[in-house]
Amino acid sequence: MLPHITDEVWAWVYAEGTGQRSIHRAKWPAAGDFAEVAAPADAGLLELAAAAMAAVNKRKSELGASVGRVVTDLALGANAATLARLKPALGDVLAAVRAGAHELVERAVLADGGGQVVRFC
Repeated sequence: MLPHITDEVWAWVYAEGTGQRSIHRAKWPAAGDFAEVAAPADAGLLELAAAAMAAVNKRKSELGASVGRVVTDLALGANAATLARLKPALGDVLAAVRAGAHELVERAVLADGGGQVVRFC
């Protein structure tokens, strides 16, 4: 089902601009297509964001909750350097784990890049 939905959305959004009615006939993106996209300042940001999401999803699993469950109150703990590195991606992390209210809690004892779910409701 998803390929058909994807092709339909392509037709609505991109067909006119690309001249291709179907995503299946469209040109595969090349490296040059991304030349104007700036590289992140922190090359490890994606990995850090993924680790934060994994920690939340692990907690959901431990509680027997679906990964799609909305988290009404979330506190993530990490050392100060890790929290500072995570901030540019925090909005995306919170959206991905479906978190509403949140708090970042400094935990100096945690290693760089490491984190934990401190509070989860």
